[in-house]
Amino acid sequence: MNTPRGGITARIVNRSIITAAGLACVACGDSTGPDTDFDPVATASIVADLLDASDENRAIQSLTVLGPKIELPTVGTPPTPTSGAVPAVGIPIPGLGRRLVFNATTEAYEFAEDDGDTPANAVRFVQYTVDTAEDRVIAPLVPIGHVDVVDKSAGGTDRIGVQAVVDGESLIDYEATAAGNIVVTTLEHTIAGFIATTDGPIGVILAQRISVSEGIALDYRLERNQTVISIVLDFDAQTFTATTTMTVTSGGTVLSMTTSGTPQSIEGTVRSNNTEVARIGGTVAMPVFTDTNGGPVLGEKLTALNDLFAAPDRLFDIIDAALAPAYWAFGLKLIFQD
Repeated sequence: MNTPRGGITARIVNRSIITAAGLACVACGDSTGPDTDFDPVATASIVADLLDASDENRAIQSLTVLGPKIELPTVGTPPTPTSGAVPAVGIPIPGLGRRLVFNATTEAYEFAEDDGDTPANAVRFVQYTVDTAEDRVIAPLVPIGHVDVVDKSAGGTDRIGVQAVVDGESLIDYEATAAGNIVVTTLEHTIAGFIATTDGPIGVILAQRISVSEGIALDYRLERNQTVISIVLDFDAQTFTATTTMTVTSGGTVLSMTTSGTPQSIEGTVRSNNTEVARIGGTVAMPVFTDTNGGPVLGEKLTALNDLFAAPDRLFDIIDAALAPAYWAFGLKLIFQD
């Protein structure tokens, strides 16, 4: 699947337009007025807990650094695996049945000798301990596990499976399908699986639609322990504007925030259980929250709203790390990674 050089990228969305994203409840009513009981602090804490747990996933950590480096060497011939792997019928993933290790000197993956353990229909990338703060692989290299990109294509459907295993435990596991061609028309793909955390797995259902001429449409849903976070984004490549809806539902409570616009100008509202309780203005870099009478939101409520405003951007970083192997397999690295 081919991708264009340049053009739209998720970093345009994530780092500029989409950070104007917020939360919006599904089927919100039109009621307005102050709500002295609205509590963004509790919702911000729930969201932060889920994001923190995802950040602690060692496969997410490793892929945050190594994900953008996942690709096959451009030179050299891979060793012939003893598994006798043959090219896949569906998605053309070169190197099936091969294992790749990271070279700290070249900062790139290279083919390794067959260990007899790599599945014949998979490409295996060994994962290592990393320093996410400095965005580097720790030297000397310490292998912690691997990521398998498995070809599951059949019946004309491009499908892959991705499994990240660390210390013998599956920490990321999903399947992804793709259809279309981003250069000619649009590329659409869906992902379903889980990200493991110490407090239970996060179920993930994602859909992405990408068009050079039209833009990017994302529909993400994450669920863990009765908490559901969903994000729906429409980014217009012609006007460089975004409309984003994110829903946080937990224990029957919905605190909603919706924003739209450009990095230079955003507007939106905050709702507590369908009642408008605050409004948003300013810019992506400096959002301004006021109550429904135009007065400032202060104290811990303001801190919580700012945390919620920033949460989507952090969530996209986590998702992009988990999906890095799929982006490589589907030829989307230029779109969704730096």
